[in-house]
Amino acid sequence: EDRDGFEDADGCPDLDNDHDGIADTADRCPREAETVNGFEDQDGCPDQPPPPAKVEPAKPAATEPAKGKGKGKGKKGKNGDACFEVRGKETSAPEVSAKVLMKLKKAAEDYLGEKVTDAVITVPAYFNDAQRQATKDAGQIAGLEVMRIINEPTAAALAYGLDKKAQEKIVVFDLGGGTFDVSVLEVADGVFRVISTNGDTHLGGDDIDNLLLRIALEDIQSEWGEDVSTKQDAVQLLRRAVIQAKEALSFAPAATIDLQYGDRTYQREINLEIFNRLIEPIVERTLAPCRACLTDAGVSPEQIDEVVMFGGSTRIPKVQALLKEYFDGREPNKGINPDEAVAIGKEHDVEVIAGMELSASYKNTEIHILGYFVDYHNK
Repeated sequence: EDRDGFEDADGCPDLDNDHDGIADTADRCPREAETVNGFEDQDGCPDQPPPPAKVEPAKPAATEPAKGKGKGKGKKGKNGDACFEVRGKETSAPEVSAKVLMKLKKAAEDYLGEKVTDAVITVPAYFNDAQRQATKDAGQIAGLEVMRIINEPTAAALAYGLDKKAQEKIVVFDLGGGTFDVSVLEVADGVFRVISTNGDTHLGGDDIDNLLLRIALEDIQSEWGEDVSTKQDAVQLLRRAVIQAKEALSFAPAATIDLQYGDRTYQREINLEIFNRLIEPIVERTLAPCRACLTDAGVSPEQIDEVVMFGGSTRIPKVQALLKEYFDGREPNKGINPDEAVAIGKEHDVEVIAGMELSASYKNTEIHILGYFVDYHNK
């Protein structure tokens, strides 16, 4: 009985037709030659219809802190802004962000051996005036002069040198660990403008991690006869193992989920074909925001000149293939480390600020977002 979502020794991949992360009895692949398309694969397992595009986000198993522990309580502060009560102290959102900036400031100072006083900060393209101002306030609290707030997709486009294009429309596809954002930019003679933006704040590589984790936990229970999902240390070790396997599958045709827990060992090989099939419903959830973003911008996939990817999850081959297919076979720009693209773009922006006259202005567009214009060609 193949109940783990992976391929067992019989060569017949398990099927999770209801996409709950667990292969149920009804999902099992029969050995009889019942086929959907009239053909039978070499492994004797009949072809199956493609899974539905929509799947509910996977919930992490046994990783949430106990209720009431380690969580701040959200409420309104004295000035009406959102704040948090942490350990009995009222803390504003900019103060929380400032803690992150303080850490980065110290890391930079330790590396450079000198004080750091200025900063260029990137934010999601959908940030409004209040959110951008809160970001500047956070910088001030951290002891930094925020010289510029720049949109993340603009920074990614700068990293690829797309500011040098005469006139193009660019899609920036950002799939990270926990969120997904897509933006349409227009560049003309060095001036960037964000036309539209969309996304899903609950979609990212974590969903894939959680899916693999749930399947592996079910597999371990079947193999060991024990439910380890309530054991935090085992879950954390297994989560690390599935993440390593997921990352390996970006470069290799197969990977092994390897768990050493006490005196017991769990190992399960997963190949790229099975991995792609498992994650397909999650990856396809990026398409609806892409369609909405292009609709808001008034363009079709064929009218897009460049596709830029960043965020660690864009390393996944299935993501790259889906994006290429959607944008009419256009190969996405992926020559830069997706974890560093935005930082490299910010570096370019800092060089501009330091060595060129830069004119920038904000303008409200009619598409619920803030357009950000930057002239990089010293005009």
